[in-house]
Amino acid sequence: MVLIMCFFLQGHGASTGTTDIEDIITSVGAILRLLDDLDATQGEKQDGNDASYVEYYIKENQGVSLSDGKQHVINMVSEQWKLLNKQCLSPTSIPASFRKACLNITRMVPMMYNYSDTHCLPILQKQIMSMFSTINVDSAQLL
Repeated sequence: MVLIMCFFLQGHGASTGTTDIEDIITSVGAILRLLDDLDATQGEKQDGNDASYVEYYIKENQGVSLSDGKQHVINMVSEQWKLLNKQCLSPTSIPASFRKACLNITRMVPMMYNYSDTHCLPILQKQIMSMFSTINVDSAQLL
């Protein structure tokens, strides 16, 4: 939803080839979801009501260890990154500003899941803000 809103907030209308953005949004969403599942298996244990691809993969493939399941998810993330890079670097009708936003949002995902008690919020804000070249790092104080 964030990417679709970003697309229209950047001034791209329905005539800009909105059907072409489906693949790029799917790759970004897959990376986000898979890294979330990977993070959930490494630490926070949820109440069992949330679906986890790692747990699903282990159940569907008897004899697969947890580390094998995690490696499978890491490989899937790598494949999605390859697709995303291809979609963003190949000639396409998708506006360059939207492709850049998709890459920047996806780059933030691993950093968000690597956030721990040893990091402090101002440093995290500075890193996030530095990813967006048009936003001044000092504007992080507004958050």
